[in-house]
Amino acid sequence: MNEDAALGGRPDRRPVFQTSEEATSWADQWASARVPSPLVVDLAQAEKDHFRRFNTDYGRFVLQTEAEFTCLADLIDQLNFVDRSDWPTHRAIQFALVAHNLKTFYSAFDRLVRGHYDDATTLIRVLYETFVRLLFISCHPDNAYSALGFKPPKGVRRFNLTNFLADDLGLDWSTKYEIMSVFAHSNSFRVLESLRRALERTDEPERFGLSLSFDARSAETVMPFFQFVLLTHLRFAVERLAIAGLGAGPQALAESSGACDLLSYGLRTSPKTYWRDVANDLDLLFEMLDIADTRGDWRAFLRTSRAENPT
Repeated sequence: MNEDAALGGRPDRRPVFQTSEEATSWADQWASARVPSPLVVDLAQAEKDHFRRFNTDYGRFVLQTEAEFTCLADLIDQLNFVDRSDWPTHRAIQFALVAHNLKTFYSAFDRLVRGHYDDATTLIRVLYETFVRLLFISCHPDNAYSALGFKPPKGVRRFNLTNFLADDLGLDWSTKYEIMSVFAHSNSFRVLESLRRALERTDEPERFGLSLSFDARSAETVMPFFQFVLLTHLRFAVERLAIAGLGAGPQALAESSGACDLLSYGLRTSPKTYWRDVANDLDLLFEMLDIADTRGDWRAFLRTSRAENPT
C-alpha cells in the first residue's frame, strides 16, 4: 500500500490497495475517525422527536394499532398448535403468507410513526398485494403456487393483481393501488411536490438532501391504508384460518374478532366515501370466500350480487 493510503489517504488522492488486509486496515482507520456520525445521531433523534409528535397528534391510532397487531400475531401463533394435517394445500400456503407478513406489518408501522412515510407505504403495498394473493389462492386453489410469484408451467393460471381484481372480482380498487404506487416508486410523490413548489416559487426554497420532518398530510394519507391492510389480514385470519383450525385459543380468537369489529367500524364511518365503499367490498369478498373455499361457483355469486346491488 502506498504512503498516502497508509496514512488514511490525502484529500486530493484516492488510496490504492494491494491486498484485502491493506483495505481492511485503511477502512478501520478511516471509519473510526468519522464515528459516531453526527448525521446518524441527528437522524435517530429526529425519529424520536417525530414519534413523540405523532403519538401526541395520533395517540389513539398508535394505541389501537399496537393492540390490533398484537391480536393478529397472537392468533397466528395459536394456529401453530392446532392440527393442520387435514388442511388443503392452498390453505397451508395462505397461512404461511399471513404468518410471514407479521414482520412486514411491524416494519410498516415503525416506519410510519418515525416519519418514513414513503417507506411505510412501500411496505403497506406489499401487504395489500398479499391480501389479493390470498383471494386468488381461494378462487384458484389448483393454481395456488402461482400466487407466490413463481413462473407457472404452461396451462396454469398466472397471478396478475390488476387483472384478477378488475376482471375476476369486478373491483374498482385501482385508485387505491395507484396512490400507493405513486408513493412507493422512487418517492415520486415527494419529488413532484418539491418541483411544483420550486416552479411556483411557493414557500422558502427547498434545501435538497436527507431530512426527516413531521408531515400531517402524509401521515393522514398513510394511516387509513395501514388500517385497511391490517383489517384484511385480521379478518382473513379469523374467518378463514381460525375456522379451518378450530383448536385455536378461544381468547385469541375473541380478541381478534373484536379487533376486526373495531377496524371495520372505522372503515365504515370514514369521512371518505371511497373507504366506506371498500368496507362493503370486503363484506362481499368474504362471502365469496365461503363459496370459493368449498369449490363453489364464486363467479356466479359475484355476478348475482353485482346485479342485485349495482353501484
